[in-house]
Amino acid sequence: MEFVKKVNNVSFYNDSKATNVDSTIKAIDSFDKNIILLAGGYDKKIDYSPMFEKENGKIKAMILLGQTKYILEDLCKKYKIEYYLVDDMQMAVDKSFEIMKDSDTVLLSPASASWGMYNNYMQRGDDFKKRVLEKEV
Repeated sequence: MEFVKKVNNVSFYNDSKATNVDSTIKAIDSFDKNIILLAGGYDKKIDYSPMFEKENGKIKAMILLGQTKYILEDLCKKYKIEYYLVDDMQMAVDKSFEIMKDSDTVLLSPASASWGMYNNYMQRGDDFKKRVLEKEV
């Protein structure tokens, strides 16, 4: 997990390497609360429900992208987690800036592979970092 930037007391973290549910659960466990989680990507036909069962009220909202965004949307509805559907990383970062509040954590921890949108998790993480760092507040 890589710290990217702090904006108005909101911290941004790149955990693009979290390409499975267990890794994302560990990332969520690293924070106390108020997580805006950017998740989704290539559909590896896995069960995402453990991520929702173990989030312990830490996720404030989810920004969903990639092939799995509709699977994750259904789980957000079931577990009553606020969510936003986006088409790409630019929209995801823009939405995070739009909804963030003091002391939130914006965490890219997709629980999915990057294929279909990126060649690898590093490229996805670099795209996230670039868009966060260039964002004017």
